Amino acid sequence: MIRQPSEKNDLTESHQEIFSEYYRNHRLEFTSLNGVCVGEVFKEEKLAYCEALDLDSARQYCRQIVDEALAQRVAKKNNAAPSLNELSSSLNSIQTQLNKAAKQLLREHIKQNNAPIESGHLKSIGGFKSTTDVMLAYANFARLLSDALCYAPPHKHSGQDAYLSMVIVSHEASNNELDTPMPNGLSISLATPIFKALQHIENF
Repeated sequence: MIRQPSEKNDLTESHQEIFSEYYRNHRLEFTSLNGVCVGEVFKEEKLAYCEALDLDSARQYCRQIVDEALAQRVAKKNNAAPSLNELSSSLNSIQTQLNKAAKQLLREHIKQNNAPIESGHLKSIGGFKSTTDVMLAYANFARLLSDALCYAPPHKHSGQDAYLSMVIVSHEASNNELDTPMPNGLSISLATPIFKALQHIENF
C-alpha cells in the first residue's frame, strides 16, 4: 500500500531499521513496525512511503514510486536538452552517489584535458577487473546523471546505448596507416558538454 508522507504517523521507538539503499537518485529506507515492513522514499525530503508484508514487496513499491516520479519530471520538462548550468548542478548533486572508482575515471579525464584515454589504462585507474566493468561504471554514472537532470537521452539510430553516448565518446583504432592507432583498439573521452560541466565544479 502506497501512501503520501502527510498520511504517515511519526516514527516511534518500535520501528526497527532493516535496510537502506540508493535507487536511481533517491534514497530508500526500510523499517519494521509490528510485523509490517515500512518503506520510505527520500530526495531532498521525504516523498512518500509504503507498507508491505515483507522487504521485497516494500522495495518493489518504493522503486515504483521513484520510477513514476522521475517519469513525471521528465514529461514536465518536455525532455529538453540540459544546459551547461544544469549539467554542472546535477553533476555536483550526484557526487555522494558516485563510488571511488567512478570518480577516479572522471578525474583522470580532467587530468588529461579530455584527451582519449586507452581502455586498459582506465581499467587500471579505477581498479576494475575488466574493460566491461569500466563501461558499466560509465553506464551507472550516465543513469545517475540523467535522473538528476530529469532527462532521457534520445535513442541512437546507430544502435549505441543512448545513456552511454550522452557521457562518453568511443575512439576506435584507425585502419589508416597515416593515422596513429590507439593501443588495444579503444580509447574513451568524455562528451564535450560533460567535460565542460565538470570543469565548472570545484573539488570534484
